[in-house]
Amino acid sequence: FQQLFVNHNATLDQQKIIEQIFQKESELYFLTAKRGRGKSALAGLLANQLDTKIYLTAPNKSAVKILAEFSQKEIIFIAPDELFLALQNAPSFSENAWLFVDEAAMLPIAQLTAFSHHFKHILFTTTIHSYEGTGRGFTLKFKQKINRTFSDFELIEPLRWSKDDVLEAFIDELLLLNVEDEFKQTPYDKSKFCQITERSQEEILSSLPQFYGLMTLAHYRTSPLDLRRLFDANAQCFFTAESEQNLLGAMWALEEGGIEDSSLIEAIQLGIRRPKGNLVPQALCFHAQQQKACELHSLRISRIAVQPMWQQHGIGTQLIEYITQNADVDYLSVSFGYTKELAQFWQKCGFSLVHLGEHLEASSGCYSAIALKGLSAQGIELEKRATQSFQRNIPLSFHPLAQEFSTTSVDWKLLDEDWLSLKNFAYFHRTLASALPAIRRFLMNLDEKDCPLMRDYFITKQIPYSKKNGLKSLRSEIAQKLKKEAR
Repeated sequence: FQQLFVNHNATLDQQKIIEQIFQKESELYFLTAKRGRGKSALAGLLANQLDTKIYLTAPNKSAVKILAEFSQKEIIFIAPDELFLALQNAPSFSENAWLFVDEAAMLPIAQLTAFSHHFKHILFTTTIHSYEGTGRGFTLKFKQKINRTFSDFELIEPLRWSKDDVLEAFIDELLLLNVEDEFKQTPYDKSKFCQITERSQEEILSSLPQFYGLMTLAHYRTSPLDLRRLFDANAQCFFTAESEQNLLGAMWALEEGGIEDSSLIEAIQLGIRRPKGNLVPQALCFHAQQQKACELHSLRISRIAVQPMWQQHGIGTQLIEYITQNADVDYLSVSFGYTKELAQFWQKCGFSLVHLGEHLEASSGCYSAIALKGLSAQGIELEKRATQSFQRNIPLSFHPLAQEFSTTSVDWKLLDEDWLSLKNFAYFHRTLASALPAIRRFLMNLDEKDCPLMRDYFITKQIPYSKKNGLKSLRSEIAQKLKKEAR
């Protein structure tokens, strides 16, 4: 290890991989390893031998320092979000250049897919069995999205510590970092009968390596934080799909709602309180003004995992159908990174889209979406009202996905829910994005000269001044107009 870092020489394994990459029999290269195996060092040594411009992107800029230890060549760092936008606006810089992506499993697949569309050669390095999530699940998911030739490499021998290090083995066992590799996958057999069963938390913990192994296999973002939640979180529900004692699929759900304190619900709607938990009820109460979402009892589907060879064969649908028939709640909910493919899946399962987040999620690179499925009479009514409100407001929003939900007519009529939205924006903490449809309806019949800040915002899509002061000014302008209307 010391000789490697002092002399900047490649190990035998590293040199073999570099030589294979130089043969350029593939376009994309995936380098995986556990921590401390020399992935970043290999990338720096490879850069020394490439006679072309090299760009580097990574979740954090610390990767530059490590590569610089092993490379005398200039490597241009560009943050993932910045690179994603640059490739959309002016992609010519990527021609004839290499791209290094460090810790690729920590970046959204949507970004990685965009990178692969523009750069001819890319080296993806990522950690497997890491504390942030699993890299093998990432490569499985990502490779399904690309239509390029690729090669896989893996570094085995540790460089930062000795082989068979006792502490590394202890951490692997403590955090179940090896369960993904140890999980027994079952070949698909259409003749096999699949049994759906509800499981208690105690039952899941008694066979934890199997359940957690499936989660890490199906979701590359599964991390020890999820492991901690399995042990510590309250109000969890589990459902398994099994065949001959083989775990084929599983669903992990959380009980939400049932808030009886009306003053707390009102504070949530105004943005004054954000109590821990109840992700979907709070989001619908605050953004969509659906107080009933907090009052009613619900189950939020947190994860659905199905063995790779059993995917696309109805296991996930069977799990959802089981919970629909057996859950004693008012409605089901799910929050997911929006893609047309996922939205169609949930709609096929009887869910209605009721909310889109304002910002791209760091984990998925997508806008967060919420979908509901009413079960009781009150739950069905909530789903109906939330869906109608979403469909009514999305055309008047500035959301980047609004065009996907375009309608033949736009509702400009001011309703009670719009007046409530205006007041909550002017006097409390309602976000501009959530209030925007109501504001546009409100200003439709007003003189634009009386609302210069809003007029400029509608033209430029930019908040005036600094964000904090600009929002304060916008709230004040709407508040003044509301006072005049009340006279």
